Amino acid sequence: MQSVVLFLLNGAGPMHMEAARWVEYGSSANSFIKSMPETRFAQTGNVFGQLTDSAAAYTSIACGVKTANNKFGQDKYSENCYNLFERAADLGVRTGIVSKTSLEEPELQSLLSHNKLFTTTPDLVMSPGALAFNSTQLTFDQVTAQSQLLNETALPFQAHVTLTKFIDSADKITLETLVFSALNVLIKDNKPFILVINAMTVQQLAQDLVGEAIEAELIGAKLIQFCTKNKIALVTSGTFEFGGLTLPDTMIALKDALPATVKDTEKNQARKTRFASIQAGLVTASDKQTNAMVLVGSTHKMNKINHIKQINQHVFDILLGKTDKVTGGSDKDMIRRQKMAKKEQTAVKPEQQNELFIGVGIGAGIGIAGIVAYFLLKK
Repeated sequence: MQSVVLFLLNGAGPMHMEAARWVEYGSSANSFIKSMPETRFAQTGNVFGQLTDSAAAYTSIACGVKTANNKFGQDKYSENCYNLFERAADLGVRTGIVSKTSLEEPELQSLLSHNKLFTTTPDLVMSPGALAFNSTQLTFDQVTAQSQLLNETALPFQAHVTLTKFIDSADKITLETLVFSALNVLIKDNKPFILVINAMTVQQLAQDLVGEAIEAELIGAKLIQFCTKNKIALVTSGTFEFGGLTLPDTMIALKDALPATVKDTEKNQARKTRFASIQAGLVTASDKQTNAMVLVGSTHKMNKINHIKQINQHVFDILLGKTDKVTGGSDKDMIRRQKMAKKEQTAVKPEQQNELFIGVGIGAGIGIAGIVAYFLLKK
C-alpha cells in the first residue's frame, strides 16, 4: 500500500495563496499546487447546494459525503459516516493529524468525533485540545529546549508546543517543525500511513489568511520534495474559500522577492511590511465563506474530482494502488516543475480578479489567536 499525505488549506481560495506568493516571491508564480502533476478546481457546497460551513466542508473530505451545515462526521440524516481514519484503521494503516486548529473545532471533529465507536484512535495527533489522548508527556519546556525529542522519543508520546499565527511568530518550533517531525517518525518502519495536515487558522478577516497562506506555500514546496524523495503520495486542497478575496493591481509593485539577505529572525517583520503596502487594496466580498471553488492538487491521476467530497475516495484509490502516479517521465518531475515555476513572472490582470467568485453568502468562520500543539503516537 502507498502512504499518503493529505495537506488541507483551511479557508484558502486561490487568491489567498496568490497574495501570499506576491508577498514572498514578488510574483504570482511559484505555486506549489500548480507545480503538482494533477490539478483541478473543486466545488465546496453542502448537500442542499448552500454555502458550506466548516463542519460540512471537513465532513465532505473526511467522509466522502455531502452533508448539512453543523454536521460533524455525519450525513444529512445525522447518521455517523465511515470516515477516513476508520477506513484506514480497518486496513491496518496508521493515521495521524497535524493541525493548527483545536480538536474541539469542526476541522478535526469530522475525523475524530466518533472514532471511539470503532476503536480507531489516531496513531499521531499534533493539535490543541488533545485532552482525550492520554500518554507519556513531554513538557512544553522540554520540547522548546530540545526540539529533536520530537524525532527521538520512543512511542507513544505526547508533546505540548505553543504556536502563534505564522506572520506574528518568531518561534523556533513552527508548524513546519511539527509536520516534518511527524513524517520522519512515521516513515521509520516503512508501514503505510495517512497523515492529514490541517494548515492555516481562519481569522476574522480574509486578509489575515494571507500570512497563514505564506506558511502553507513554504511548507507545500518542501512537502513536494520530501514526498518525492520518500515515495509518498501527496494530495492538497483548500477546504472552502473565506471572504471572496480579490487582488488589486498594486500587487505588481511587489515585483521583487523577499530579499534573501534578510535574517530568519527578521523575515516575518519584512513580510508584514510588504503585506502592509498592498493590504488596503485587497477587496473582500464577505466576512464569511463564499461559494468560490478551491484548487486541488495531486501526485496521482485524479479520475473524477469536481467536489471536495471526492478527495476522500481519491486518497483511498492512491492507498490501494487504484490510480497511477503522474510523473511526467521521471520520479523527479514534481521538483523539476517546482523549479521551473520559479522562473515564471505573471502579473495580476484586472479581468482575472473576479473570475473565481460567483456568489457570496453566509457561513461560519473560526478565529484563533494562538495554539498549543499536541503530539501523540502509539504503536
